[in-house]
Amino acid sequence: MAFVWTASADARALCVGKKRKSASAKNRAAASDYCRRYKAKNPGAECIVDKRICPRGYAAKKKFRGCGANYSSCVKGRKIPTLKDRKNKGKEKAAAWCNTYSSETGKSCKYVKTARMCPRGYRRYTKVKGAKIRNYKICVVGDKFGPRKDQVGNKCTARMASDSTKALDWIASHYNNVTGNFEISRRKRRDSRIKARLSRKLRKVKVICHPKNNRMCKRKKDSVTRGQANGRVRRVHMCFKNIDTFCDFVGVLFHEVAHVAGVPRSPLWVHNNPNNPKRLLDDVYQLGIRATAACEADPSVTNYRLNY
Repeated sequence: MAFVWTASADARALCVGKKRKSASAKNRAAASDYCRRYKAKNPGAECIVDKRICPRGYAAKKKFRGCGANYSSCVKGRKIPTLKDRKNKGKEKAAAWCNTYSSETGKSCKYVKTARMCPRGYRRYTKVKGAKIRNYKICVVGDKFGPRKDQVGNKCTARMASDSTKALDWIASHYNNVTGNFEISRRKRRDSRIKARLSRKLRKVKVICHPKNNRMCKRKKDSVTRGQANGRVRRVHMCFKNIDTFCDFVGVLFHEVAHVAGVPRSPLWVHNNPNNPKRLLDDVYQLGIRATAACEADPSVTNYRLNY
């Protein structure tokens, strides 16, 4: 805290005397120029320049801050139009989310303000939020349907969230089948500790969805593991465009959970080299391959193509 206070004090000390007066004049001139251009675009509108806070009956359309006194370009009227725009944009985004969800899942979906409770028979699914829009709560039918908030990111679409939840549930219920007779370490105690840690991390992992091939998903990567700041939750970034089927998704997810749990792997220059056949022999890849094979052999699983 002392360092922050010293830095801000030094910054204030640099903005004094003639420099402060010159900056104040620039802020005032910029606010006046903005009002002139605003009146030209909106004939009959009132726009005045005031220092810092606009007078009663006026709202700040544009603020000019920095070194020197702050000035505002004040337009007559309230901030209601801006608030209405934010509300309308939030409603449109929430309605589009619900329409997509209903068309993909066939389930009913409603949205309410974040401060309100979901209607009777509905449960909180996720939240639609963004810059300069009002946030809305998404509510869906059912008690256990939909993703868990702590294991699926907010940016996942309804279909991605549903696939992620199904994959997590399948891994949790078939964990012993995948890891039961697989020997990670030659020492039994160490082997049991690794598997116990793998089971614990599985309950804490969070899936972050990437529907497009952005910077995170370049070079044909299908997933990336990155830790969160607090160290308690691990995030697995899934690149859905680069994954073919649901069982492939299960194997990739189990592969990343193995990374989270610290399962021994080959050196990075081998593990991340697609042209090196030795990388498939390490325990992390073997666990992912076993999970995919078990998923494909499970008659209750429909191994559909993701097609994102």
